Formats: sequence, structure tokens, C-alpha cells
Amino acid sequence: MPPALRHEFLGWMQSASTSCSLVELQQVDEDRTPSDLVDLAESSKVSRNDVLKGEGQDKRDRSHVRLSQLFDEGLTRAGMSVRVRLTQDRAKEVGRDYLNSLTISATGTIFHEGQVFDKVSPLAGKLNGCTLNGWEYLEVKKDGEWIKFDTLRRQLRQENGN
Repeated sequence: MPPALRHEFLGWMQSASTSCSLVELQQVDEDRTPSDLVDLAESSKVSRNDVLKGEGQDKRDRSHVRLSQLFDEGLTRAGMSVRVRLTQDRAKEVGRDYLNSLTISATGTIFHEGQVFDKVSPLAGKLNGCTLNGWEYLEVKKDGEWIKFDTLRRQLRQENGN
């Protein structure tokens, strides 16, 4: 199992509040297959369906959507233009309403000033200098028009039945 996938799985297992201890999860080595990990989850009283579907997590955990998920589902594509709406104070400071120089990367994330962003709010916050709901501040140019990422997130949830 690739290290990045293993890390994501371990994080999910920890947040799923299973009876499996963190020590048991950290002992999962690179030689285990995904089915071995599912078996480990089953032995910790989490059903196979819970592991595969992400059920068993509280509603808040399921609500987190990453940019890479939008990309994986085909709602965004590499090279699409992204812009960030600036807050009124920040817009006055820089003399414009949007920062337009961003694009979706080949992995579905956004790269800016040496950082990779897979979540919209940290990016919007960094560019505006305050905490913001990035889903309302980031937009992508799709089919010739600017669409808020929140619209894409709602579409993803609707398609996945959430």
C-alpha cells in the first residue's frame, strides 16, 4: 500500500472512533494489503461496509470535501483557472477584488507560493490574511463561467447521496 494511502487510512481509522487502538493501527506495515486493513478494521468491531463506505464516522467528518475529491470525480480538471475573492479590506489594500493567478494542478490540488492546498479554506485564509469559508471565496472557471467551489461541493455530495 502506498505510504500516502496508508497515512490517509490510519487517519480515517483514528477519526472513526473505533475500538482499535492507535498502536495497533501504527503497527500496520507496508506489506499489508487493503483487504488486510479491512480485516483489521473488522476485528475492531467496525463492519466492512463501514470501512468501505465511510459510515460509522460522525456527520461532521463525512462533510469534509477536498479539492482532490472534486478532481477525482471529474468536477475539476488540471489546468482550470481558479480565482480567490478578496475581502473588502484586502481588496482595498491590493487594489483588486480577486487573485486570478491560480490553477488546478495535475493532482487536483492548488499550488501557491511553495505550498500545496487540498482544502479551500486554508488557501482563502492565507490569501486574505484571516479565517474564511473558502468554499464561498474560491471559484473555478468551468465552461466559460466562474463557479464557486461550494457549488461543486454540493454537486459532489448530491451525486454521492450525502
